[in-house]
Amino acid sequence: MKTTKIVALLLACALLLGGCSLVSIDPEKVADQVVARVNGTEIYKYEISENDILSNVQYQAYIAQQMGINYTQDDIDDMIVEARESTLQDRVKAEVMIQKADELGIALTEDEKAENMQEAQDYLDYLLESFVSQVEQEIADAEAEATEEELAADDTTDTTADDTADETTEEPEATEEPTDPAVLAEAQTRYQDYLEENRVSIDSKYQDLCRQDIVTKVRDYMTSFAAVTDEEVRTWYDQTLELQKEEMDADPAIFGQKIAGSKIYTYVPQRIVAVRNILIAFDDTLSTDLKTAYDEDVISQYDALLNAALSEFSDYTDEAAEIKSRLDSGENAADIVEELSAQMDNISDSTPDYGYIIDPRTTSYSENYVKAATSLETVGETSNPFADYDGIHVLVLMKVYEQGVVPFEDIADSIKAALLPGAQEDMYNQMLEQWMDEIKITYYYNRLNSNNDL
Repeated sequence: MKTTKIVALLLACALLLGGCSLVSIDPEKVADQVVARVNGTEIYKYEISENDILSNVQYQAYIAQQMGINYTQDDIDDMIVEARESTLQDRVKAEVMIQKADELGIALTEDEKAENMQEAQDYLDYLLESFVSQVEQEIADAEAEATEEELAADDTTDTTADDTADETTEEPEATEEPTDPAVLAEAQTRYQDYLEENRVSIDSKYQDLCRQDIVTKVRDYMTSFAAVTDEEVRTWYDQTLELQKEEMDADPAIFGQKIAGSKIYTYVPQRIVAVRNILIAFDDTLSTDLKTAYDEDVISQYDALLNAALSEFSDYTDEAAEIKSRLDSGENAADIVEELSAQMDNISDSTPDYGYIIDPRTTSYSENYVKAATSLETVGETSNPFADYDGIHVLVLMKVYEQGVVPFEDIADSIKAALLPGAQEDMYNQMLEQWMDEIKITYYYNRLNSNNDL
């Protein structure tokens, strides 16, 4: 008897130490592992969405592959570990803020709670509807496949019957049919399985939404202490002015990029204009030939092609002259283009809200275009029609940027507004770091990155 017990004990130890497959892993117990504690509040492994993490890593790997970078499986495994730990850290930060909310007296109103409960219910309703649609689609696909098989198996066709059917059959009126009980039952089964597998309920969804709202309110509280000083504004202006002077004097495109990106500019390197462009375009082949000759500086060929185009499409020039006349009389450019586009598919006005930015030094437009644009003096003034490789143009002056340094006083408020988000982020990080130092936080990364029941 004693020998039997010793053998059984040794066998059990061997199985345990050897990781024998007879010892199964319970997914529920793994998911219920505590992966962090924040002041005693436990965060569980199931709260860290593995599906979201894997999807994110797969997307990163795909983007890298498009750029010619191929990750090894070890690289991807490391990225998954990193993503898990980063997600857990974000969850811990949120928990710190939620606990701090109680201390600060920050809470949701009853109306906000009611909105979250409704949103939670809407989310669950959406899930069920998705499963109903999924089951219906599967049935429709199966029926379509069965019909195709029947038609393929039938070698004879009764054309008389088909003709009769065509004559007598009428399209039924579209009505919304009630969901088949069998479909609804199957959808309900999948829906319940999904809720159970992902630990989703109306209460868990409601609690998640409330936590998100509390975190947002606490963050707003934290960032409310941020401020940008006049000294910081002035320092940014002085440093940026020197940098932009150097950049814009060297590259005429930089100013236009600032305007297009709604960025603050402290300097205008030349008198620069913004124009609206109404274009009656040549066909693509002709434009390509003209552009090639222009870019290769084959002036004689370019001039010959352009003169031939103007002769062939003299009506374009006449139409452009009429457009200028209508603009000069006060008609709206967009209205004119909309009216004419009903008869002409080659007229357009795709001007961005800020206009086309024309620096006298630019090479992004033809010489004729730059000359016509920079010759305009008064906002609203229109150019005479002119031709280049794109077609016949009429320009309208939208704005003039005069050369020189933009006075500090003119943009100080804009600079302060632009610097505020950075100051808010700094304040948020500073306060959060202080709060986390004051709270006992324990991470269990080994449990987070292991599939075993530890």
